[in-house]
Amino acid sequence: MAYVLTTCGRKGGVSKTTSVMALAGAIQADKETALLVDLDSQASLTKHMLLRHTRQNIDSITGEMTCEAIQAGIATVDQLAIPLDHCPGLSIIPARLDMRLKASPL
Repeated sequence: MAYVLTTCGRKGGVSKTTSVMALAGAIQADKETALLVDLDSQASLTKHMLLRHTRQNIDSITGEMTCEAIQAGIATVDQLAIPLDHCPGLSIIPARLDMRLKASPL
């Protein structure tokens, strides 16, 4: 069974990224899998998870590697998910600094 957990909010400094990292650690400890999707224009989750557990640099992340590519129809989730080397079962779709997503009509 799959679950979708979302943390969001406009106010900064309320531990959204920290909470996601803790949840990811708990999921990994239970030997489950998780896809982390960073939609933060500050790329906080990407900085903490992707850069710590792979050899990629934040400057190397382009719009074609983020959810922007999914919105544009350029790539799929499967193509963008980057496995975290030292965290079996965890993958991330990174954000890039100053990422701007388009609002989707309901």
